[in-house]
Amino acid sequence: MVQQSGCSIVGRSPRQAQLAAEREKCDKAKRKVRQLLAKISERDRKIANLSGKLEAEVALRKSNGRLGPIGRYGGESQQAVAADLAKQRAAIVAQLEDHLAQMRQDLLESEYEIQELESRQSCKEEELGLLAMSDRSPERMQALAMIGLQIQDWWCEKASIPQSGLGKLVTHAHTHTHDIIYYNIL
Repeated sequence: MVQQSGCSIVGRSPRQAQLAAEREKCDKAKRKVRQLLAKISERDRKIANLSGKLEAEVALRKSNGRLGPIGRYGGESQQAVAADLAKQRAAIVAQLEDHLAQMRQDLLESEYEIQELESRQSCKEEELGLLAMSDRSPERMQALAMIGLQIQDWWCEKASIPQSGLGKLVTHAHTHTHDIIYYNIL
């Protein structure tokens, strides 16, 4: 059989090239989504790690009876330091939440793009299938059969073999590229 992975020796049709380009875009969008998911997961791990460290540090300082260099001088200073730490922590959490929200928005956009590309790919494949079906007219099939017989006669003459010794030569129209592929069935 003269065929390699769905493409004939002649080459790809423009529609197949367009479908291949659409598949490539779809794969690229999927890779982007995977990367964004990995970044979100990494960010979540960092947030959890920072929160754990912060809580451990606050607990350690409370157990030691100090909240830093300023906290050694009195109750008001300790409360001020604790308030500053809480504000810093809240600011960090807010920044991380904003970043996470942006990453989720990017993820949604990428998923929408993937769905759009898959839909376009499906439409193109369906369109190609309909075109292939329309080319199966009786006249076309008869012409393909005639070409097959001519090639069979040519092979017999070229090889100087009687037709019974050559075997039956069958023609088959490849539905996507409309190329003729020949089989030698013994």
